[in-house]
Formats: sequence, structure tokens, C-alpha cells
Amino acid sequence: VFQFATTMADYHTAWKLETQLATTLRFQADPEQVQRAHQYHEAQRALAARDYDRAALLFHSALEGQELCDRDRMVLVFLTNIKKLTREGHAEQTFNYRAALAKLAAPE
Repeated sequence: VFQFATTMADYHTAWKLETQLATTLRFQADPEQVQRAHQYHEAQRALAARDYDRAALLFHSALEGQELCDRDRMVLVFLTNIKKLTREGHAEQTFNYRAALAKLAAPE
């Protein structure tokens, strides 16, 4: 249900579910799913804070082996492009990616 909520960009529901998975439903939930939900939420927080390196690590960890929705796929591509351009000394060319990521970051 968490993945469906994030796919539909219903982050309010996703964050409520994450809390429930870690508290009231913790004995019924798969610990790996709980960890992935937490990592995804932390990735979104890092994205909103423009901590792109941390966001990339957390997104890759949270989404590994998962079916990606278009939004998450775009986020990963943009984060990869920012890292590549910055590493190659072209940080000034990352403006459009950073602007797009600011719009794609999930609300808290």
C-alpha cells in the first residue's frame, strides 16, 4: 500500500502508513518493507533539503529491486545527471535539473 501511495504521489497517506508500519503494525509488517518505507521518506526529505548525494543513496537503497514509477525514475535520472555534470566540472549546467527536483520533492 505504501508503494501505491507514493506512486500516486499521495505522500500524506504514504507518511501515515510509514508511521503505522513502524508502530502499530510493526509486528505484522515485513521489516524490509518498513526499512524501505523509512529510507524512501528520508530520501524525499534529503531531496527537499537539496542534499542530492544523500538523496541519491537513499533512493537507490529504498527502490532497489522495486518497480519504479515515472516520478521516481525521473528523480533518479536527474540526480545521476547532477552528479555526473558536477564531477565533470559542469555544475553550472545542473540548474534545470535542480529546479525540476525542487518541484518533484514530496511535501512533508
